[in-house]
Order: sequence, then structure tokens, then C-alpha cells
Amino acid sequence: MAKKSREKKRKADAAKKAEPVKAVAPSSPKKTCCRHAPKQIFLAIAVLAAVALISWYAGSMMSGSGPADAGDDVVGDKVVSFLQSRLAVSYPGIEVELAGVEDYPNMTDTYEVMVSITYQGRTQELPYYASKDGKQLFTIIGDLDEVIEASAPATPSENTGDLCSQLGITKSEKPSVEVFIMSYCPYGLQMQKAVLPVMTLLGGKADMEIKWVYYIMHGQKEIDENNIQECIKTVYPDKYIDYATCFTVSGTSDECLTQVGIDSATIDTCIAALDTEFRISELYADQSTWLSGNYPLYNVHAEDNAKYSVGGSPTTVINGKVVSVSRSPEAVKQAVCCAFTNPPPECDTVLSTASASAGIGGGAGADTAATC
Repeated sequence: MAKKSREKKRKADAAKKAEPVKAVAPSSPKKTCCRHAPKQIFLAIAVLAAVALISWYAGSMMSGSGPADAGDDVVGDKVVSFLQSRLAVSYPGIEVELAGVEDYPNMTDTYEVMVSITYQGRTQELPYYASKDGKQLFTIIGDLDEVIEASAPATPSENTGDLCSQLGITKSEKPSVEVFIMSYCPYGLQMQKAVLPVMTLLGGKADMEIKWVYYIMHGQKEIDENNIQECIKTVYPDKYIDYATCFTVSGTSDECLTQVGIDSATIDTCIAALDTEFRISELYADQSTWLSGNYPLYNVHAEDNAKYSVGGSPTTVINGKVVSVSRSPEAVKQAVCCAFTNPPPECDTVLSTASASAGIGGGAGADTAATC
């Protein structure tokens, strides 16, 4: 009876906290919070975890003398590691974190381990139960009819379709993907590093472009780098991905230009024309024009910024819809591929599920919804 009442209370609390999934444009630099994914996704995840459990252990858990206590921190970390390794196979990009460990009432040899599961940008906490020696793990799912209904293995196409539904993305023959960043914003760089492999994978099958937020937060160097990348897109479009991949890791524009075979003089000529057309230097010199008196304007994509109410770096737009996407190549690929009416074969390729690092540099980092 204790188990049923705890589970009933947990479901009631979850129902109160649930809110509709929707994508909104950020209005100012800030960190966004989590939203709950639809119930069936996390139920399916819980079922998959249950199917993958090492063993079912019950005998000594109800008795007063059972296995030795390995410690709540050790058991909690072991549960998280186990779930992460098993769930990642069917749910690329999933993240499992420890939310808390406590003794389970009336079961003296058992811990209740609360884990925070994040998938496709949404987070929910789920309970698992482990013997105190850390050797046995099981879960209390709830209504058996729901378990049976959700127990069919989820396929990548089903997950992707659900993502499009959540984000409100309208499908098209050739999706349009616009990613607004600042070239020196750590979080813009993080998203750019996640997007570039998808641009390479899909090639011209989707219209994918890096665009610029309409104001500058990182000084003259950001204006200079925005200009360089914008002109490479214009004059050397086939070399943009290689250049951007180099710059986001090394942060050295001159070396990257040389490495990918771009003529600096040609870029300088383009930048001069760009500066004249959009009054970039003029606006930078006139502080009275700056946003809130603090941020110089950069109007190369000002109309598109206004169209989507862009208010931070990064802002991602797919088929005209502002969306929130996790910052790993695989997560970006899934969001883009779900926008195809008929996804190309390239969408079956699994990219890295590791979140890109924030800022200049290589390697993986922690996923975040932070913006500049």
C-alpha cells in the first residue's frame, strides 16, 4: 500500500507541473528552463530501462538483514551510469543525471533513486529502485495497460516524428534552417559546432545557413569575424564549412583562411562593400545608435532578426519556426530531418550525440539552453 500511495502522489504532482510544449524566441540573453516531454516518451524510456535491468531482486529487500550498504552516492552513480549506457542505444542524445537518493520506506535494504532524464530538450524525473549493495535494480512502472502499450521499441523515425510534432515544425521538400549567432558568443559557437556536421552531411538537400544576431556583445573582434564569415559565405561558399570548423576550434582567422585556401585580399574587398551597404563601421562609431546604449548594431540580417523576434545567440529557426534544439550534431540532425517531407538517406546516419563545447575549442561539453 505504501508503494501505491507514493506512486499515486508522484503522478498527481507530475500532472500539476506539466505544461504544453511550445517553442518561443528568446527576448533577452538568459538561460531557459526545462519543459516536460509528452508522457508516452518517458514511459517508453522507463519501459526500455526496465527491460534492460540486470536482474530482479526481492527476497532480502523485505527482510531486516540484507546486503551490505555501498552508500547512497555510490549506488546513485552506478544507477545513472547503467541507465545512460542502455538508453543511449535507442535514444541518441539522451542524458541521465542523478536527482537524489533516499531510503525507501518499509524496505530497509532498498534505495529510491530519482534520476533526471533529458531527451530532445525536455526533462523529467523518474524513480528507480536499487538494492543498497548496488547489485540489483528495478522499477515500479505503474498501470500495466500503459506499460504494455508503451513497450514496443521506439524507432528513430518515430522519435524524430514526435520531435517535429513537439516543436511545431511544418514539413517541406527542402527544409530551411537559419541559425542566428554572434561569432564570439560561447553558446553561439556551441550551436555552430553542432550545426556544421549536419551541413556537411546533408549538403544542398536542406537550405542551412549561419546568420548574425543584429547586435554585437563582444566588441570589434566580433564585428571583424562576422564580416569574414559573411564574406566567405558570399565569395567562397564551398569553403565556408571548412573555415568555420577551423575557426570554432582554433579561433585564429588568419591561419584558418590560409588553411582552407581563401584569398585574404578578396575577403577584404568584400568586407569593404559589406561595411558600406550596412553601415557597420558607422553604426559602431555612433554609440547613440547602440541597442540599449550598450550593444552596437550589426544589420546584415536585421530583417530576418525582426521577422523571428531574435533576442539571443543562438536562435534556431526551422521552416520559419523558432525552436529549441539540444546542441549536439545528432540532435540538430534529427530536428532538421524531421522537417523533410521525405527524409533523404543521409538522415539515417547517426552523428555524435555529445554536446559541443561552449566557446572556442574542440571536444565535448555540457548541453545547455544558455544564450548571449
